[in-house]
Amino acid sequence: MATSDSAPPRTETGPRSVSEALRSTRPATTVVRLVVYLKRWPAYLLAVCWPGTGHLYRRQWARGCSWAALYGTALLFLSSGTILAAGSVTEPLLVTALRLETVAFVDVAMPLTVVICSVIDLSTRDMLDN
Repeated sequence: MATSDSAPPRTETGPRSVSEALRSTRPATTVVRLVVYLKRWPAYLLAVCWPGTGHLYRRQWARGCSWAALYGTALLFLSSGTILAAGSVTEPLLVTALRLETVAFVDVAMPLTVVICSVIDLSTRDMLDN
């Protein structure tokens, strides 16, 4: 009969303590979190260039199409048109606005608001998914 002082011999496949099991899975968990974190950043960069593309990258199809349509509407109807006249539609809004010498805040207010709200929505969806 085994006494309480003697512990059963440990083998490779034998039971491990909880702290040993946690120590062995922590590096793997950290690597997985880092990979997930690095996969998110292209979506944010795409969302800054053209709202909706970050959502499409994250496979949120309805949200991505909605943000892209809202941004296009803001560029066409809610800005005064100097942004579209000065640059191409495929160019990011911030690049076009920085190239112009005389840009009124009114010209970039609505499109910039859509860009910021799109990035905030993307980050909120990421936090809710995790």
